[in-house]
Amino acid sequence: MGTWGTGLYDDDEAADLKASIALLSKMPIDSDRLLGILMENRTEPPDFEGDGGPAFWLIVADQFERRGIRNARAFDRALALIEKGVDLRDQRARDMSEADIAKRSKVLVALKERLLHPRPARTRPRSMRPPPLIVGAGDVLAFPTMRGASINPWCRPSQTPWPVSGNGPFVQDGWGAMLILTTGRAYEWFPWCSYGRLSLSSKTEPTFADAHGACLLIVETAHIGIPRKQHLKRLEARFLGRLPLDVTKVRAKIPLMPRNATAEYVAYVGWSLYQHALERSKDYLSFPIAELVIDE
Repeated sequence: MGTWGTGLYDDDEAADLKASIALLSKMPIDSDRLLGILMENRTEPPDFEGDGGPAFWLIVADQFERRGIRNARAFDRALALIEKGVDLRDQRARDMSEADIAKRSKVLVALKERLLHPRPARTRPRSMRPPPLIVGAGDVLAFPTMRGASINPWCRPSQTPWPVSGNGPFVQDGWGAMLILTTGRAYEWFPWCSYGRLSLSSKTEPTFADAHGACLLIVETAHIGIPRKQHLKRLEARFLGRLPLDVTKVRAKIPLMPRNATAEYVAYVGWSLYQHALERSKDYLSFPIAELVIDE
């Protein structure tokens, strides 16, 4: 776990966990179920002695308190490890300096005070209408590329866009296209989709007619991600049309899920839709679109 400061969120896993709580807290579930999902998606149980275990409970308790989510288990675990000095011992094991340990201690004291006197509980979401599916199986999306890579979907409007495969300003020099293969809902709530790149990369914007004669290109499996209007807008993705995919053919021919991945895990970590550059050195699997659509 990469650490770069003394705050609760100054490491890689902490930042990811914060984003996951922000996402999952939108579901109309109680705090026990929310905590259960967070724990289920860890590779190891978040105990006091395990790597990252103390940080897990501190972050969950901090985020729950800030969001007005009451959960006795999370609060009690966090308070216990603060009282026993477990987190500070964990940070020392990561070679944190004593000066930074003192700063970290102040962070924990402030958190302890908030957990002992939490803000009023907020009403949990009750809407039974999940987020809309903004893409469908068979959708063909075109997008601008730079050296074969799309714009980075995590690049905010206030930032200078850069291609997924590198840094620096994005200067379009071509086009790419992707095909949505399947869709579903993680936790019966969050939309997800599997998708792959089409063999269309040129100086001119591809058309829907071009997609009919293209091939689907994947390395080992299809990509999987969470379709977001905001990210598609940042990609400058353009809907070209919907191909009549034969679901049976698609599932029989194409591995749709990366190894050891699940839709729930993807929702948890927040994978997006994006496209790296097609590297000629890689052995891509190629599937003619004509073999994936419904027979006329």
